[in-house]
Amino acid sequence: MLTLKDAGIRHVLQWVTALFTVSFFMRPLLTMKRLRLFDGGFSLSLGLGIGISFLPVWFLSASGLVRFDTGMICLCFILLTIAVNILSFRKYTVFQWNRDEFDRFLFGFALFTFFFAVAFFVKGYKPFLDSQTEQFMDYGFMQSMYRQQILPPEDMWFSGERLNYYYLGHACATWLCRLSFTRPEYGYNLIFCTIFAGLFWMIFSLLEALLRVLREKNRPFGRKSRLLGACVGALLVVFAGNGHYLIYGLLLPFLENVTKKELVKDFWFPDSTVFIGSTSEALDKGKHEYPSYSVVLGDLHAHVLNMLFTIPLLSLLFDYAADAVFLTENRDDTGVSDPSIHKNNQTDDLSRVLKMIKGKDYREEIQSVQPEAAAAIGPEEAPGHIRPLSFRELISGRLILIGLLLGLYCGVNYWDFPIYFVVSGAIILFCDYKKYGLNLKTTGFVLLKGGVIFLISKFCLLPFHLTFDKISSEIGICDRHSPLWQFALVWGFRICGCLLFAVYLICRVFRKKADAMELSLLAVVLCGIGLIFIPELIYVKDIYGEDYQRFNTMFKLTYQGYILLGFGIGAAVAVFFEKKGIYRACAVAASVLTLLSATYLPKSAQLWFGNVFVQERAGISVVDPLRNYANEYGFEWGAMEKLLEDDREILHIVEVAGTSYQPDDKLSVYTGACTVVGWYVHEWLWRGDPALISLRSGEVRYFYECGDPAYTRDFVERYGIDYVYVGPREYYYYNVAYGGLAGLGEEVWNNEGYTLIRIGEGAE
Repeated sequence: MLTLKDAGIRHVLQWVTALFTVSFFMRPLLTMKRLRLFDGGFSLSLGLGIGISFLPVWFLSASGLVRFDTGMICLCFILLTIAVNILSFRKYTVFQWNRDEFDRFLFGFALFTFFFAVAFFVKGYKPFLDSQTEQFMDYGFMQSMYRQQILPPEDMWFSGERLNYYYLGHACATWLCRLSFTRPEYGYNLIFCTIFAGLFWMIFSLLEALLRVLREKNRPFGRKSRLLGACVGALLVVFAGNGHYLIYGLLLPFLENVTKKELVKDFWFPDSTVFIGSTSEALDKGKHEYPSYSVVLGDLHAHVLNMLFTIPLLSLLFDYAADAVFLTENRDDTGVSDPSIHKNNQTDDLSRVLKMIKGKDYREEIQSVQPEAAAAIGPEEAPGHIRPLSFRELISGRLILIGLLLGLYCGVNYWDFPIYFVVSGAIILFCDYKKYGLNLKTTGFVLLKGGVIFLISKFCLLPFHLTFDKISSEIGICDRHSPLWQFALVWGFRICGCLLFAVYLICRVFRKKADAMELSLLAVVLCGIGLIFIPELIYVKDIYGEDYQRFNTMFKLTYQGYILLGFGIGAAVAVFFEKKGIYRACAVAASVLTLLSATYLPKSAQLWFGNVFVQERAGISVVDPLRNYANEYGFEWGAMEKLLEDDREILHIVEVAGTSYQPDDKLSVYTGACTVVGWYVHEWLWRGDPALISLRSGEVRYFYECGDPAYTRDFVERYGIDYVYVGPREYYYYNVAYGGLAGLGEEVWNNEGYTLIRIGEGAE
């Protein structure tokens, strides 16, 4: 069980303190004019604050102006904190602290901490890296950035060249390690706890807030409906599995117990992510992951890290929609505790009374009684009035933040950039049509906003774009498709629920009852459905071959589609629960299916981590199992320790030219040193030239096998090698001729015939 003797306790306290600090001091950046957030904005401010605080120091480091070290990271954060809060104190930001906001913020922090603590506790039962996934790659990225203190770092698996990958998410996780004075061995697992807890409360608080704005027959939704919808949405995104789990993980095992007949093999939680194309006769392999699977498995993929930043973007967009609702409907019930929004309450009261008495002529009456109040109201306050275009919106803080977040996506997970650029464009377009009218002038204005957002996004990632060679961009037309029954089984519940909601919203549009918030929800739902169907039509070509032609495209697009559809169903449940008859029945059915589907997370956690109530907890450190010889490769820890003790920031080593998804190249992964060539398929994907990878792999093989001191010395000089490692994987792949290596330097570590040689010392 977890005790205060756990080695990770100190690090988790430092980590959580850093998270609170980021969220608290960056809270004024979360430009919520209309949405009143359930958790005081803690979770959304955390995601937005991490992204925006990271960007300046990344920009300077990637430009070669500063080092990516603890001192510079803390200095940049302090300077940004001072700037943001000076603007807040001078009331240049929408958000202002008051007692109510602070109390809700602390409440949000408490909710987040509880979820974080549960994840921390469970994660400690299997903290080590699994080489059959991409955890070696992900941890190696963080360790190399932490060690080298430059961005982009030198490639740990292709020494002498900079990393050519979407690395900003891993750099951001390393930034958090530096800010919290925590090493990656703890930070790697703690970032998963952060994503799990943060994502749940981001979804919950955003859904609950936007449902406050939605109305049914001119009355606000009830508290029960709002909380139900928010809970359903958060559970569907963070806890739930897909339709495969409902059938193969719940229904068929239940029927087996009833009928005593074998209907399905033992359920294994990754099966739900590869069900499409998994039948033996299929020549088309698919991949359809989702957040709950990622959190359990522990692959720190780019799209997993980017979830911290995509939901804050949605919050900015939905607040934009809420603003349009209040402006076009002349509402005065924002529900926001911000005093700046209520500063004209007396004017509002006067205008409401005079409207009832004078009707359309109420402005003339105000002009005669209180001229300054008439100027404050302006013609745009009239219900249904088409407002003139406001070009000040082009430089609004909200638009700038949207551009910065979209720019960040380009370096974290590029797929999310076009996805959320389209989502942003659709929401802004629908909202502006409601505010400014459906005409060419409004369309041009929206295109101008899109241009501003695009330019901001590209400029803030300029150092990345100047050095990065894009991996793939060619589009292909799909000549194979998902079997209909598999597609329906995986996506049927979410697509049917969102289609029903979309039809309801479209009917509202045709009856001219839909407001900007409903149009925005329609945009999100339609984009989510589109992301599920796009891999059935087109795909982005990569290196994986015909049988896997759609694999990566489906992987990345449906991940975001899964999130958007879960969000949409949460809103639909709240809307339909307010009604009667078939609508309420659908809401109840969706809620029940959500609760069943949400059992995926605890069931998968039990399968992956084991029974946490009877096992011994290992702790949160990635490397403690190696230190304590609890891992099968623990006997190699001594060699890794020697490299970690070497205070040089960039070390060049030679170890096996590894095979992807195998326990190869452990020294480069665990220490951040750079080997000549590492995981083959991954480097092929990043470099785009398999011949280049094969050439280095062949050189490494000859280095170990030739036994020629002249060649090995030449090899060491050409690649600037500092250490040579001869471990179990080297003996597994090569017929090692130790005579060609022995004279290169001094053996600084030796264990059971495996050795680490430091070049240039003790050479014969």
